[in-house]
Amino acid sequence: MITLKLFGEGCFVHYLESSKASIEIYKLIAAKMKLPLKEALLDAYFFYKLHSDVQSIDDLIVDSFGGLLPLSPWKIEIWFERKKIAKIPFNELLNSTTLFPLYNVENLNTPISFFDKGIYLKELVTGCIGTYKFDSSGFDIDNVTFTLLNSVFTEKPLLINTSYQNKNFEKVKDDYLIRHREIVFI
Repeated sequence: MITLKLFGEGCFVHYLESSKASIEIYKLIAAKMKLPLKEALLDAYFFYKLHSDVQSIDDLIVDSFGGLLPLSPWKIEIWFERKKIAKIPFNELLNSTTLFPLYNVENLNTPISFFDKGIYLKELVTGCIGTYKFDSSGFDIDNVTFTLLNSVFTEKPLLINTSYQNKNFEKVKDDYLIRHREIVFI
């Protein structure tokens, strides 16, 4: 069993229910609250006024992505059969100082047009961004691929995925504190 642990600061981006009808309802409630829509969606009273089974902004989430940001302090650990076998500095994923790269890194550059138009919730978090597992009888660091995403949501690349032999690690847990939430319109 291979275990990957990501510690540090991260960012999660959630696409919220953004149909035209929903947005009109959100705007009406925000106007009644005398708040801009960006602030109203983060107010707990907004969901009371919504008069539906939606109790919080988390109930509006349709799709999500996120991961580890290269902000100190951070730590990427790989464990195999209960032994720590690698502690990878995030900056080595970004800029290799060796003649040949030490790790397989896939960079995704996504323009704003890649994302659906609508309302997004951006969360900045701190802690254990994720613990991931992959069932394998052996381990070779050359078979690990790290996927970094460059997008409009973060200034720095975001480690969004890790795979082993072209198969994704499965997230088994996380334990982080949400430090900041903001609404982003695209």
